[in-house]
Amino acid sequence: MIQDLGDTNVVNAFARQSDGKYVVVGRLNSDFMIARLNTDGSLDTAGFGAPNGFVTLDLLGISEEAHDVAIQADGKIVVVGTASSGGPSNLIAARLNSDGSLDTAGFVNPDGFDTYSDAALGGFGQAIVLQADGKIVLAGYYDNNFRVVRVNSDGSTDMAQETDLGGTDRSYDIALQSDEKIILVGRGNGDFAVSRYTTEGELDITFNSPDGYQLIDLGYNVQILFDVAVDAQDRIVAVGFGSTGAASAMIVMRFTSDSALDTEFSGDGVVELNVRDTGEIANAVALGSILVGGTSGPGVETGNFIIFSLTTDPAAPSTTSTSSLPDTGFAPDVVTALEAQPPGAAYSAAAELQLAILNLGVSIPIVGVPQAADGWDVRWLGQQAGYLHSTAFPTLPGNTVLTGHVVDATGLPGPFADLQDLRYGDQVEIEAWEQTYTYEVRTNELYWPQDGRALAHEEYDWLTLITCEGFDEASGRYFFRRVVRAVLVDVH
Repeated sequence: MIQDLGDTNVVNAFARQSDGKYVVVGRLNSDFMIARLNTDGSLDTAGFGAPNGFVTLDLLGISEEAHDVAIQADGKIVVVGTASSGGPSNLIAARLNSDGSLDTAGFVNPDGFDTYSDAALGGFGQAIVLQADGKIVLAGYYDNNFRVVRVNSDGSTDMAQETDLGGTDRSYDIALQSDEKIILVGRGNGDFAVSRYTTEGELDITFNSPDGYQLIDLGYNVQILFDVAVDAQDRIVAVGFGSTGAASAMIVMRFTSDSALDTEFSGDGVVELNVRDTGEIANAVALGSILVGGTSGPGVETGNFIIFSLTTDPAAPSTTSTSSLPDTGFAPDVVTALEAQPPGAAYSAAAELQLAILNLGVSIPIVGVPQAADGWDVRWLGQQAGYLHSTAFPTLPGNTVLTGHVVDATGLPGPFADLQDLRYGDQVEIEAWEQTYTYEVRTNELYWPQDGRALAHEEYDWLTLITCEGFDEASGRYFFRRVVRAVLVDVH
């Protein structure tokens, strides 16, 4: 769905109403823009800002942009952003009725909006969250400090707090923990920054005691967190990017509820993902598994939209003696010299089975890879798929696990190089004994290398394909395993 509302359209955030409609906010020319979309993606021209389906707000007169939005339980819409009357910018919030008109009766009567910083010092509104009691919490930055403001339901200020982290500090997002303590993320003194405030609005000195904030330096020239979410265990998940200028990486961090980096997450609490060297920015996160959105790509491909999922659940029991997924990639564009394959690690012919991945144009033989105490050694796979012994034999009921290289020992793309392109419903075939077993893809996800769920037993006929993804030049290892799962749908 594409909507052209005017000369310059910028969308920064959206929120879903209880009826399934979406409210989208950003900038149209130099004004706040608020639009509402029906469930089919069309503008709600009948119910919102009639007859347009959107409204623009010229609040202070010069340059204005809405950065975030929240929907109250009564259907009213609260928007936060930045506005200027000609001098420095100001943190500003407005509330709209469900039809798109300003709530001039209930919010900062008679205007329907107000500023929450001293324009002489420069204020910027970035994010919003609603408390259970109906109060509105705003985040941004002010006089180069983190800024958090809590607003009563009538728009009056309940509390305001600035935090100086030691440099040019910017807060970009906000979240609430279960006890309604307030989490802000952004950058502080050149580092990735997270701060926490009590329900009274004071810095919570129990968070990274006695500071109330945490600064993380991973060695990049630019280090920023753009989005944050809090999971059911009050762990803080924040995403952003780090850049050296020549290269950049998407950053995902998880903190425990008491501010420490969570070592149960990737071993040190941090994932640095570099897909295409430059233009790597993660700026949105949702929880369940950790779903991250952003942009990736160097040169002419800069700005490509990317979404990836990080699994967070403990490894499920498997029928194997190891839960470590095989290492299925060599360094790209590098020739790797392999020693002779030991007799005990030799691959078997696996009954002359053939694997076909139709959408990728892959047709390769399947060989059997014996299991050792520490897993499966698949270094000697070339243009072959390796069947992992101790998983279900291909075509038999259970979970059949096949693996293949993303990059082979010659430094060139392996047969599973494009596994990430498979989508729900795509077909994968195993040819055996003059019959074709057809499987349909159901999931395509990134797993941690130690996540044994990919190996778990199934009662029905499932096929699991595994390769590596996310090569790190510094360590010479791959961060993730790409795991595609498909179910048997036909035999002919």
